[in-house]
Amino acid sequence: MRKLSDAPTLGGGAESSTENRTTGKTLASRLVLIIGSESVASFARRSGVGESLLRKYLNGAQPNASNLVLLADAGGCSIDWLAAGRPPRMRADISDNAKGLEDASVVGNEFLVLKQYRAADSDQKTAVRVLLEAIEHPSGGAWYRAGQAITNIANIFPRKKD
Repeated sequence: MRKLSDAPTLGGGAESSTENRTTGKTLASRLVLIIGSESVASFARRSGVGESLLRKYLNGAQPNASNLVLLADAGGCSIDWLAAGRPPRMRADISDNAKGLEDASVVGNEFLVLKQYRAADSDQKTAVRVLLEAIEHPSGGAWYRAGQAITNIANIFPRKKD
């Protein structure tokens, strides 16, 4: 049975296959990374994608959405990373980022803040950034600037009429 190391060179072009395999610049090279030392046949069986089809993907063909999902599931990686190389790579990283977002009020509040920020003018956006900087790196000067910023951002949120 052929191992992944026996697969044809990925990517072609000026880059070496070793460089492609370690940088994950193509879907094929990202597949190589998630397959690792497992045989192509074994990974194909585990994923539910035919071995010949998986070998086509390793040679540059593009999977359909269903097969992309199967491959990402088998590799434990995010679909976004496998398809386009966008982080985070592993699903565990996604779930770590999502902790605390299960509460709908948190998500709703974040969307409200983002919506208001997008609607703000450039002075108000600057004030928000100054305030966030003070929170991240507190110092006397940063909090003084934050106090000034609070005055500037007061108009971002609509006032409730009694």
